[in-house]
Amino acid sequence: MSIASHLQYKKDETRKLAESMVKDGFKAYIAEGGTYGYFTDGNKVVSFQYDLCGFSFSGNYVSEWGRSCGSGWQLEDSDIFGGLISQTPPYWIRVYDTKWHYTTPEEHEEKYGKACRYKEVLLTDNVEA
Repeated sequence: MSIASHLQYKKDETRKLAESMVKDGFKAYIAEGGTYGYFTDGNKVVSFQYDLCGFSFSGNYVSEWGRSCGSGWQLEDSDIFGGLISQTPPYWIRVYDTKWHYTTPEEHEEKYGKACRYKEVLLTDNVEA
């Protein structure tokens, strides 16, 4: 498989995943690059990307400690998107940072939207070449 066709495969699979999220009642967004994005229930954000072994998912939170300790965590596999979005951050952030909260879609867009150029996935959209 050529590099170009492999990249297109990743974009197509990312698109299919995002459409599944929308069908399950979530809003989904794909970055301009086409191989990563996020979905939301309106309150929380789960990021996803197609990497070497398929899709990986990360939860997102805001901490008073800033970026020095990260702002997300790798989620355990789940067959349903609701199972992903309901997972909680690591124990240490919940216990030691009393001001943490889940990243909202607005906070995520403010932080990453300009660089990523997210586009909302609608079921009537076509896969872009």
